[in-house]
Amino acid sequence: MDANPHANIPDWNLVDENFAPEDFDRLFSETQKYFGLTEAQALNFVRYHIDREREELRQIRARQEAELLALDQEMAELLRENLRLKFLRARLQLGQCLAHTRRAFSHTQSWMRRSSALRIFIVVWLVILLCYEVFAMLIPAVWLLYSKEEVEWCGNQPFNEVERSAQGTHGIFESESHKSCIDRDICFLQ
Repeated sequence: MDANPHANIPDWNLVDENFAPEDFDRLFSETQKYFGLTEAQALNFVRYHIDREREELRQIRARQEAELLALDQEMAELLRENLRLKFLRARLQLGQCLAHTRRAFSHTQSWMRRSSALRIFIVVWLVILLCYEVFAMLIPAVWLLYSKEEVEWCGNQPFNEVERSAQGTHGIFESESHKSCIDRDICFLQ
C-alpha cells in the first residue's frame, strides 16, 4: 500500500470516547486518498484501526479503573489505620487522664490526712491560748471580787490619797503623776 504524499495523513487521534459519525467520514476519506484504496478497502482499514484504537482505550480505561480501585483500597486502609491510631491516642489520653486523676486523688487524700493532723494541732493550740486568756482575765476579776477592800488607782497612787492631796490644794494637783486624774471617772482599776 503506497502512501500519497499530497494527501492528508489520517488523524487516528479522532478515535476517542467522543468519536462521531463525521469523524468516521473524515477518517474514511483521508485513508482512501492517502493510501489510494477502494471504498471497501478503506472501509475495512478504517474499521480495523477504529477497533484497535477502541481496544486500546478500553485497556487504558480498565487500567485506570484498576488503579482507582487500588487507590480506593489504599485510602480505605489508610482511613482504618488513621481511625486505629485515633482510637489508640484516645485510649492513651484516657489512661493519662485516669493516672492524673489517681495521683490527684492520692495527693488529696494525703493532704487531707496531713491537714486533719494540722487542724487538730491548730485547734489544740487555740484552746490553750483561749484558756490562758480566760485565766488571765478571771484571776484578777476573782481577786477583785473576793478582796476585802476595792482599791481604785489613779496613776501610781490610790485614788483616796490623790483625793486627799487635792483637797489641800483647792482641787489643783501638785504632782505630775496626778495631772491625768482631773476627774474621778477617768481613773481605772489596776
